[in-house]
Amino acid sequence: MTVPDRRSRTRGCLLAGAVGDALGAPVEFDALPAIRAAHGPAGVTGLLPSGYGPPGLVTDDTQMVLFTVEALLEGGEPGPALHAAYLRWLHTQDAAGPPAGATGLAALPWLYAARAPGNACLSGLRSGRRGTPDAPANPGSKGCGTVMRSAPFGLDPRLGTPEAVAAAALAGSVLTHGHPTAGAAAVGLAVLVHHLVSGADLPEAVRRTLDHLRTLDGHAETTAALEAAVRAAADGPPSAERLTALGEGWVAEEALGMSVYCALAHPGRDALRAALLLAVNHGGDSDSTGAITGNVLGALHGEEAVPADWAQAVEGRETLLDLADRLAGRAAAPGRPATVVLTSVPADPERVAVLGRLSRIRGLLLGLAVGDALSRPQPVPDVLLAGVTTQLACFTAEGLIRAMVRYAHRGIGPSPAIVWFALRRWAAIQGIPTAEPVGPSGWLDRVPALGRRRGDAPATVDALTAATGSLPGPAPATARGHHALTRVLPLGGVEVADGWTADVVRTTHGHDGAVRAALCGVGIARRLVHGDPLDDAVAAAGPAALPDGPDDHSAEAALRGGVALARACPGPDALAATLAAAPGPGAAVVAGALLGARHGVEALPVGLVGRLELAWVADTLARDLAAQRDERPGGAEYAEPADPHWHHRYPGG
Repeated sequence: MTVPDRRSRTRGCLLAGAVGDALGAPVEFDALPAIRAAHGPAGVTGLLPSGYGPPGLVTDDTQMVLFTVEALLEGGEPGPALHAAYLRWLHTQDAAGPPAGATGLAALPWLYAARAPGNACLSGLRSGRRGTPDAPANPGSKGCGTVMRSAPFGLDPRLGTPEAVAAAALAGSVLTHGHPTAGAAAVGLAVLVHHLVSGADLPEAVRRTLDHLRTLDGHAETTAALEAAVRAAADGPPSAERLTALGEGWVAEEALGMSVYCALAHPGRDALRAALLLAVNHGGDSDSTGAITGNVLGALHGEEAVPADWAQAVEGRETLLDLADRLAGRAAAPGRPATVVLTSVPADPERVAVLGRLSRIRGLLLGLAVGDALSRPQPVPDVLLAGVTTQLACFTAEGLIRAMVRYAHRGIGPSPAIVWFALRRWAAIQGIPTAEPVGPSGWLDRVPALGRRRGDAPATVDALTAATGSLPGPAPATARGHHALTRVLPLGGVEVADGWTADVVRTTHGHDGAVRAALCGVGIARRLVHGDPLDDAVAAAGPAALPDGPDDHSAEAALRGGVALARACPGPDALAATLAAAPGPGAAVVAGALLGARHGVEALPVGLVGRLELAWVADTLARDLAAQRDERPGGAEYAEPADPHWHHRYPGG
């Protein structure tokens, strides 16, 4: 067998990492039983479509790896170079496409896609300062976002010793994650990759990495995770059950330990396919464990070991290989610069306003989901399961995006039939019998958690089971439950006519008081998204914001209780305690949405958002709603789409 050279190992590390990322992305956040139910007893066996588009698309894991490589190619002190590169990545998460004059990675339109980026990565980079080992960003965060981007440090031939590799990895970690375990896990992957590309076999590389980690402060959780991975690999045949016993991969040391287990369980050159499939078939951060496993085995076996069918299909393959060649010290392709030209994006007041609005729209939807989760009994302490309210709000938001796409292309004003079609699709995946069932359409229908029964929505279900045709008549005047308001709160993210909002409400709830409460709540949310103070937004709504009545399950009671809670909240630090004190589920949902819209997504507790079952769904919808409002990535009647996958995700517009 030919021993792979450094170029092959560098290519293999980046390419296999991207493949693992793309394999895991469609099932990230799904429980293992749900994965098997959806894809068969073996779970994921190949590249699948995801909520982001067709098979092979990568996520923020691969995006940040690429920007790490770009910073290393620049040279200089790692901390400032990495910070500048990650700020360019941050710009890709907030913009629809490259700015004029962009070069390097910032000039590549395919990187301008938000694929569930980590909250700590976003907040650390938006903090306005550069984290350092002495003063790291997000001191309490040890999410896996610091590990999944750290393999390139071990690939850089200029970082010729484990000590130099470790210093660079730590400088990159503290930019967004300040917990000592986050730094140790990032160092662990980088040093492991360094030993592999230097020619060590996998068991020896793991031993050397453990020896190095034990010299660091704060190594205990990471070394324990790696030692557990070694024991698990020696205990018997590989299995998803052994993998999940090591964790879920959301935190840094678990992601590293689980990935090393998958590599040790399938260490052979011809077993990379099996290792990657093992790494993504679990109920946790599947794309990150897939990516890290790919980094490890790609660095060990080289490019030739990466399954050719997956390697050809993965997004960004040419960019990955080009950067790998540069990093390995190979000459640049003819006509290409040997080093990356960095892009400076000047401050733009209009863009600052757009980003602020994006934060508040994300806060609106994620705050809604947090309020819903905290108002329900949670059987699993580490996961906040979504309720039916969040499910309905997600489908309302998706219908709104489709209505906006339709208007952009056809000039046809929004029809409540589009949101009604979204609700019918929710009924279909829930198994609710309707007179005229509809088939799947778009990405939301393929999210398993949205098809699970999570509470009652009697008025909505009654309307769906009774109606025929593309749009029902008005719902009974007795229907006044809080879903009349809570499911339509996403409409506050954009400008839509009150008459259209009322028509959307009346498809399921016909009580005049419920319709008024919905209009009032959406109006308050919209003013908050525009940046108004909460008291001003409530005052503009007038007496309708606090209607008299009993504390029941009505829309009016949800509005009254939610507004009162939001006004009583002294600040973002008290948000969780405020929502926990809600008098009912509707009030908690309304308060969460209003507080999120008032303070922005950064104010939502990371510990709550990170545990939300549908966090990535709500966040993706919020980002897409903001993008359609401000950027129209799906194009218009005479404008080509900036995102070629937009109509795959939101068809029929």
